[in-house]
Amino acid sequence: MQIDFTKEQYLDLLKLVYCGDTMINWSSKNRNIEIDELTNHIYSFAKDFWCERYIKNDKEDNIYTASHELEENEEINSYIEAYNTDKDDEAFWEELIQALAERDIEEKNKNPKELETLAEFYDQEFVKNGVKNLRIVK
Repeated sequence: MQIDFTKEQYLDLLKLVYCGDTMINWSSKNRNIEIDELTNHIYSFAKDFWCERYIKNDKEDNIYTASHELEENEEINSYIEAYNTDKDDEAFWEELIQALAERDIEEKNKNPKELETLAEFYDQEFVKNGVKNLRIVK
């Protein structure tokens, strides 16, 4: 099978692959080897599309990585930043809901089996009212 790309399409593919690789492999501890290999393969065609300035090649190890120019691309970074913000916001709400449900179980001596029901209650409350009804009591 062969897929033909214009230079512009290949450049868009580079951006897409860089974003995907960054999001999937954000942690150096839990890298996805298959994604690394696919990214390397796609990056290896940069010279064929006159896009060498976006990709660095370690000729000794035959590894292709994003260049500084691709890493600092404002368009790409806006996508990644939006993704991270959404992910952080979602994680915040999930952690808050879980903490409130666990607090209620502990403080009100409720059955731990009710944790999911309490978490669903808080989730619905925050979806409906946001933080409007949230209060700190001292």
